[in-house]
Amino acid sequence: MNELQRQNLQAIVDIVFECRTFGQNNGHPAPLHYSRYPALRAIGEQLHEYGGQRLLAKMLNLLEAEIGGYDDGEWASAAFVSSCWNDIGTWQR
Repeated sequence: MNELQRQNLQAIVDIVFECRTFGQNNGHPAPLHYSRYPALRAIGEQLHEYGGQRLLAKMLNLLEAEIGGYDDGEWASAAFVSSCWNDIGTWQR
């Protein structure tokens, strides 16, 4: 993992934990309604510019390896981030 990936992974992990708490306290709204949605989008756009769809997929795999696929039985971290990245490039079109 290079430095760009390492820094972005840590940022994503931090944001995901904030969003998980927000979601638990607010009935798990659609990703667009989370205050940190723009930050996740910006990271996804930067990663896509640097490495395209492959890098987005790699970062989701690294996220799952870092904190697991499901954090609390309800919250799917990688799925949440992936939803935030919809329509970046051809991601999930």
